[in-house]
Amino acid sequence: MKASRSILSSWPLESRRPSGTIRPCALTKRASALTKRASALTKRASALTKRASALTKRASGMTKRASAGVTLIELLLVVAIIAVLAMVAVPNFLEAQVRAKITRSKANMRSLASAIEAYAADYGRIPLGSEALKAVHFDSPIPEPDVNAAAQSCLTTPIGYLSGFVLDPFRRRTGGGADRHGLFVYQSYLAEAGLDEYLDRVRARDFCWSLLGNGPVAGEYESIVRLLSGEGDPATIYDPTNGAISEGYIVRTNKGDFSYRRHF
Repeated sequence: MKASRSILSSWPLESRRPSGTIRPCALTKRASALTKRASALTKRASALTKRASALTKRASGMTKRASAGVTLIELLLVVAIIAVLAMVAVPNFLEAQVRAKITRSKANMRSLASAIEAYAADYGRIPLGSEALKAVHFDSPIPEPDVNAAAQSCLTTPIGYLSGFVLDPFRRRTGGGADRHGLFVYQSYLAEAGLDEYLDRVRARDFCWSLLGNGPVAGEYESIVRLLSGEGDPATIYDPTNGAISEGYIVRTNKGDFSYRRHF
């Protein structure tokens, strides 16, 4: 009996514990780790709760702002932006319109010039201009509002050098004279055109005919004969270097587009 007790007492304590049991120290460590993990999860949940609360407040603020509508400052800011854009865009748009009209005016003059040259090739002379028609029909004068229409009518009938009257895009179809029909003023410089102190100078410069159209801005009237003789005011001829929207007449002759720089 004593021998058996001495043998049991000589065994280590670990060998006497049942298999599958855990030491108290390991349990404590595991519990501590679980506590820390639970604390971390709690903190994370708290952070998510705060973030959700912030998002809820932000959504609430946006909802209130949307329900409040546009403020006066925002409205004034939009109006100011529109005004600035209009100040920049409208002048450019108007200038583009004027340039388009100038291009169309010169194109219409070229069409008229081609018809006049075709008429001259068939009849051996150019058609009579408005002043020449007045001189020829002195006994039965043509009404002033219709004289330019009469000057162009020989280009439409009996032979259709033109399909119809060629209009001046800058001339409104109101009032008297050429404005009644909105036509270019056509002049011919032949012997039958009547006597004028400047006609000899015009013929000496080999000007046979001219077309006069309004420019973007109506200026002071100047006789086309004086202009072609070199005695007129150069400022009465439209010059795009003065600006697209400027005063002056647009003139074309049998020599092409007329300008003082080119012809004098």
